[in-house]
Formats: sequence, C-alpha cells, structure tokens
Amino acid sequence: MDFSDQIMTGEKAVAEGRADAAIAVAEALYAAGCTEVSVFTFHARALDLLTRPLAALAVLGDGLATHPQSGRLRVERGKILLRQGEATQAEAAFDDALTVDPRQMEAVKGILLVRPMPLDDPRLALVTAAAAETDRPASKRAKAFYILGQIWLEAGLPDQAMDHYHRANALMAAGHDPAALEYRFASGAFDITRAVLADHARRVALTPRCPAVLIAGLPRSGKTLAEKLLNRSGGVHAGGELALLSRYSRELDWSQGGVAVVAGLSGLTQSPLARRYTATAEGRRFVTDTSPPTLFRLGVMAALHPDVPIVLCHRDPLDLAAAMYVKQFRRGNLFTTRLDTLGRAIARAERMMAHWLEVLPNPVLHLAYEETARRPDATAGRLAALVGLPPPPPAKAPAPKRLHPARASDGPPGPALIGFARPLARHFGLAMAAYHAERERLSRTRPR
Repeated sequence: MDFSDQIMTGEKAVAEGRADAAIAVAEALYAAGCTEVSVFTFHARALDLLTRPLAALAVLGDGLATHPQSGRLRVERGKILLRQGEATQAEAAFDDALTVDPRQMEAVKGILLVRPMPLDDPRLALVTAAAAETDRPASKRAKAFYILGQIWLEAGLPDQAMDHYHRANALMAAGHDPAALEYRFASGAFDITRAVLADHARRVALTPRCPAVLIAGLPRSGKTLAEKLLNRSGGVHAGGELALLSRYSRELDWSQGGVAVVAGLSGLTQSPLARRYTATAEGRRFVTDTSPPTLFRLGVMAALHPDVPIVLCHRDPLDLAAAMYVKQFRRGNLFTTRLDTLGRAIARAERMMAHWLEVLPNPVLHLAYEETARRPDATAGRLAALVGLPPPPPAKAPAPKRLHPARASDGPPGPALIGFARPLARHFGLAMAAYHAERERLSRTRPR
C-alpha cells in the first residue's frame, strides 16, 4: 500500500509547527501497518516540537529497532540530544550514523553543529568522496561541497572555502534556464499604491480577525531571529514559512493588474486569509509567517486586513549575499546560486520594501539584522509593542559564540555574524557590482 500522501501530510504538519496534527497522522499510519523511516522521523520531530524529547527519543528507538541500519534515524537522535545539551552523546549518534551509512552527509552537518572539524579529521575523507561521486544526484554532491566550504571557512581558509562554495552553487544551478535564476518582482505588486488602497479602503473590518504577523524579507535577513524574539512574548505561534498569503495571492486574477485585484477584494465580507491563518495558530492569538514570497504580496494583506502587523527584515548587502551563497536551500531561491543574480535580488528586495514602507496602512517595523543581533532584548520589546503584547523578560542564555552563516542561531542572537563577510569581500565583487548597478537602474525606472 502506498502511504506517500499521508507521510507528506505529516511532514508538512511538522514544517508548519502543527505538532498535534503530525502525531495524529503518525499514529494513523502505524495503525495501518506503515513503519517507514519517514514516519518515525516526523513523529519524533513533532514530539520534540512539543518539548517532549524523551518521548521523541523513544520513538526513534522504536524506529531503529525496526530499521537497525538507518543512518537517518541516528541523525535525528543526534539532533535531539544536541538540543538537550548532550553534545558528547549527540556526536556519538552522528558518528554512528556515518558508520552505518558513510554517505550520510546530514551526520557530518550534525557533527559540525557540535564543533568545527579539523582538516586532519578522518571523517573529512567521507565528505570529499561524496562530493566526487558523479553518480550521486547534483543536489547531494552539492551538499558535500557546501559542507567542505564550511569546514575550510571555519579553518580560516576563505579562498579554499569559496572554491567549494562555487562548485556547490554551480551544481545547484546546472540544468536550469538562466532566466529562472533571476529574482523577479511579482506581477501587479507595484500597482498597489497608497492611493489605490485609500480609494478601496475598507469601512468595516472583515471577520473573523486575522491572527497573522507577517515577517518578510530575503532568506538569511533575520526573519527567523525576529520570529524567535516575538515568540518570547507568549501568545504567538511560530508558524515558520507558512506561505499562506502568497498561496492565496496566486489564486487571484492578476491579469488586469493590482488595482483590479484590490478592487475585487474590497467587495468581500468575510476573510479567506483569516480562516487559513487561524487554522495554523495552534490556539494562539497570533501566528507568524516568514515565507520569502510574502514580501511581494503585502498589498493583498493591506487590502484585506490593514491592522495585521508586518515586519520587514533587511541586512548589510555583503553579509546577506555571503550568507545566502553559502547556504543550500531545499527548494526555490535559485537566485542564490550565481553571484550576479544574487546581487540583483538584494537590490530588488530592498526596492520592494521601500515601496511597502511608503504604501502600507498596516503597523510596520523595519528591522535591521544588525540591530536585532546587537540588542535582542530591545528588539524583542519593539516586536511585542508592534503586536500589542507586553515586553518579554530578558533572555537568560548567553548569545552563541560560534555560528556558521549558513544556519540560524539555535540560541539567542548575538553579534558574531555581523561583518563576517568582510574577509570574503573580493570573492563577492561581482555580486556587489550587480547590486549597485541594479539599485541605480531601479532608481530611474518604475519596477515591473
């Protein structure tokens, strides 16, 4: 029997932070006789989301009893142990995963969460071998090159690191139409102006109330940090990349432009977005949505719910370019795989934010990554004030000292990554030239 659709449903529930729903799917699959590795994996992740790590580890133990040679289950075990502060046990679990599956690159990534890998570490040979295996899918070979880049970067050898990152991104871009690598403005976004929204202003608020808090910006611009800080206040469910606004916007007819879309929305008496966001809020007053395409469709939310809070995240362009280039994205974001498209993307995202800052009637916070990293408690207070919640207590845990730019912090934010790309500046000359040229072009033309 094919259980792929149910497994996908469970994995999606975990990705959206709906832990209880994911657990229900897992239990139904077990009852139907499905004991695939993927089920044990998303079941354990759901329990971990509910801060039930012992239950999650028990599920992984059951999974390993059924699949004793699974490297993936061992990796999941290591990640949970690491989140519990059990670094030694976590590294042992990752090593165990490599023993049963030497090609399990997620295990190497796990080890790098524990500590840097010295260049004489014998496990490095497994990564080098995986990168060289031409029979592996391009994305899996690329993963190995991204890992090699991190190892060399943390070893203080940026030139060698960038060679690996260039090869990783070339593999990710291979086979794609060059036009598909460009970060493009969505149709009709710039048609939605302050005047258009005023002409179609809503006199009566739609029902039900929309619990969304939209956190918009490019990947690695500080969206996840903002979400974590907002979550400190209580009453907020961290939804992650729900993409509910962008998905709803794709259902609309943009063929006649953004003005026609706003006019059509003005005739609604009930909110389709409120129902969708409420369903993902886990009973909380607010739910965040950090999906990158949200940036293009903030005008739709303004037309429906001008009271929904919006956070616009930006970051120093050189640091942002480097942080995206050294990260392997699971889907989309092909613009990050080439330096010129990366530079243009940053300029275009900044132009889109400038438009919304002029246009939106919503409460908006324009948040710099650097400010968030240097003054997290103050930023948490500003975020709480934006949504009307009391300021949270200061964080007790110290900021992490070691962070790699490809991943978000697993603890409170700190200034460790501010300016990290300066030693790499000459490698990103093409990206910065494209960024400045695109900024100049957009200052002289109306974006479309």
